[in-house]
This record gives sequence, structure tokens and C-alpha cells, in this order.
Amino acid sequence: MINFKIDTDGYIIESKFLYSFTQPNKKYINLDISIWEDMVYSKSDYNIINYPWEYDIDGKRITCLIWKDNKLNYLIFLNWKKFWIIQSPDILESDDVEDMEYRLYTNDSVEKKIDQLELEWQKIKLEEKIISEETIQSEEKAEVAEIIS
Repeated sequence: MINFKIDTDGYIIESKFLYSFTQPNKKYINLDISIWEDMVYSKSDYNIINYPWEYDIDGKRITCLIWKDNKLNYLIFLNWKKFWIIQSPDILESDDVEDMEYRLYTNDSVEKKIDQLELEWQKIKLEEKIISEETIQSEEKAEVAEIIS
């Protein structure tokens, strides 16, 4: 499972990434939703990814891809987890796309494309609710209790 929560500055994913940020935060790797005119990575006090490229930051491998709609999409390898953050539904049909365990998205058109292509990975919609490790553990306990009874 991928853990995320909503913060006033964006989505905090796996306590390592800040996606769709309003203000960059030095505590996280900041993943922008759109391309900037210039790459700012290594030109700032913050770890900001705003330009298509392959990055390796403290053992976290991140590939940023731009698609026809000029939106940034991310392939992230973090420890033993592999996941996508997808904004562009059509990228799912590309040969550039590797199978990932999880795909995170905010746009319903991405979900429709996932369903249309009958992809087997786990999909997670980033929504306006907090999903934390405690929430997941509580839900798992409830499921176990339901199975037992």
C-alpha cells in the first residue's frame, strides 16, 4: 500500500514526496504538476522536480515524463515499492510505461483509461481525505474482526 495524506501544501506521499505543492518544503522531494521554463533541480535549496528527466535523490529513483498534454507524470522507485503518479491518461498506452505495483492519480479521466485498458495494477485516487498508516491499520483490524465473526 502507498501511504499519502493531504497537507495544506499538497499531497505528502510515503513521507518522502510532496506532490502538487503550493509551496516547496525542504523536508520532501517536491514533485510539480507542470513543467517550468527552466529546470530548477540543483539550482535551489529545495529538491524540486519540475522538468522531464531521470533523477536519483538519496536512493530514490524518479523518472519524470511529459506527455502530449504538457503534464508531468512520475515513475518512482522507493525501496521495494514501484509506483506511478499519473496526470495524462494517454500515457498509459505508451511503450514508455512500465508495469508498476501502484498508480496514483487525481483525475477521473485517468481512472477511466485504467479501467478501459483493464490494467491489473492497484489504483489509488488522491482525494481530499487523509489516509494514514493508522487509518489503514484500523481498517485492516476491522476487516479481520469481520472475518472472525
